[in-house]
Amino acid sequence: MKIKIKHQEKVRKAQIQIQEMAFVLVGLFLLFAFAFLGFAAWQTSLMKQQATSLRLEKATVMINSLISMPELACSKQLGYCIDEDKLVLFKSYIDKYELLFKSARINYIAVKRIFPKIEDSVECNSDNYPNCNLHVLYNKQDEDTIIHSSFAVLCHYDMFTGNRCDIAEVLVGIKPET
Repeated sequence: MKIKIKHQEKVRKAQIQIQEMAFVLVGLFLLFAFAFLGFAAWQTSLMKQQATSLRLEKATVMINSLISMPELACSKQLGYCIDEDKLVLFKSYIDKYELLFKSARINYIAVKRIFPKIEDSVECNSDNYPNCNLHVLYNKQDEDTIIHSSFAVLCHYDMFTGNRCDIAEVLVGIKPET
């Protein structure tokens, strides 16, 4: 009988040790699972930050490439600027560039004179040019459009004063990738 009781105690002790080991293994599994979930959340936020940074860099490159297009750029004498006279003419040929803008996911392009300031926003056309301050070149904008901007020099020729240069903001709307 003593042997049977000792045997039952050993079996019970072994069962308790097995249960303890099972609880420790479950605890370790949960610890590693939470650590993995935390790491995955951190990696996801890091990827979102990198995607945002990449989008901003892409928009900056697109703005700079628009400013330096021969169709819009000033002559070499004036340097790095946008020729407003060319800009007015470019609006009439914008449909020829639609495929280029669609492939670059651009759906809004505007150039706005910000200095010297004109109180009301007046969109430019061939009738009111140069007494205006907003050139909307391309507008296929929707609610998802993210507008990025940069500054540039906007020059035009005035027959009384010669070349006149102002400060402008170049706005480019990019449709986010889905």
